[in-house]
Amino acid sequence: MLTKKNKKRPLQIHIDGAKRAGKTTLGKGLRIELTKRGMRAVLIDMDEVRTKIFGKKTGLPDSKESLHYRDIVARIICALIVPLILSAGGVPIVVMDHRRKQMFLDILKVSNELETSLKFIVLQSPSLEEVTRRAHRKKEDDFSDMTDFSEPKILRSFLNSVARVQHTYRDTAHHKLLQISQSTPEDMVARALQFILN
Repeated sequence: MLTKKNKKRPLQIHIDGAKRAGKTTLGKGLRIELTKRGMRAVLIDMDEVRTKIFGKKTGLPDSKESLHYRDIVARIICALIVPLILSAGGVPIVVMDHRRKQMFLDILKVSNELETSLKFIVLQSPSLEEVTRRAHRKKEDDFSDMTDFSEPKILRSFLNSVARVQHTYRDTAHHKLLQISQSTPEDMVARALQFILN
């Protein structure tokens, strides 16, 4: 019989990174790999949740309106969706713009309160050429608001997100946090999976 002392803790995974860094692609790859291993992995994509609740017209990236919706969705995900998935025996994979270092610390605190094993992954930023290429290859199930990098506000939003990630995680070292360099999607999934399963 499992006692509380040796019972395996439920797992939750958070993925952060600059806009178009490949967070959702990584999340989808992890969902597939964890499902193969018998886990009930559920992908929660902030952009998809925002679009499905509020529609596509939630303001330009980084606008006051857009950040307002982003904060509402972040609260819904962290306070409602993640605990529901955990209580149903699932593994939430949260793809979200965590915005500031305090969010990482808040998620650590909530993880301790929920008694979960937390794996927090940060994708390092891709080049502008790479994000432009990714935006042109946009798929039907892509809910990102980063589409046209010739638009100055979109470009500025991308550069701001790169600066945010660099500033937030430059000096953040923690055994529950892994930073992953840009490479092929398969390599990034393999690296993240090794971190999650160890």
